[in-house]
Amino acid sequence: MVLVFSLFERGKLGKRDFTPLRRPPFLGNNSSSSGQGGGVFPACGIIKEINAGDSRLEGIDIARRAVEIASDKQASNILLLDVRDLCSFADYFVICTGDSQRQVRTILDDIELSLKREGVPAHHREGAVDSGWLLLDYGDVIVHIFSPEEREYYNLDGLWSQAKPVLRVQ
Repeated sequence: MVLVFSLFERGKLGKRDFTPLRRPPFLGNNSSSSGQGGGVFPACGIIKEINAGDSRLEGIDIARRAVEIASDKQASNILLLDVRDLCSFADYFVICTGDSQRQVRTILDDIELSLKREGVPAHHREGAVDSGWLLLDYGDVIVHIFSPEEREYYNLDGLWSQAKPVLRVQ
């Protein structure tokens, strides 16, 4: 992934100072062996290349880790879905159920804390324990933690029935 912080976009350069340039040589081609890069684009600002594979987990690894943690906390009916062919906002859904508010909170806290320790903080968190539906957004992975009633009511399993099931833990 290449992040571009353009001085032009920040209003520090006028339109006459901006000239589109090709991919700079210091970034190499897409299959660069070093995976590192970075430098300054004279007319456009700062460009930095970040190697996404450094110490980060891939989406499927995050999803499998969330399933493992939920299972350790006795979540029921855990489902890992591959939704890459169906939506653009996520690659995987993890859907699980906690039998009580206390268990739902414990599942949420443990997934969030364990993944954060592994260098994967949640981008966003939604819901309250008493609502019966909590959500953790990890970008490529969305973790849904339901109470039994809310899971039946919202029926995400049925709504995303065309997704490829990767794993199911009863």
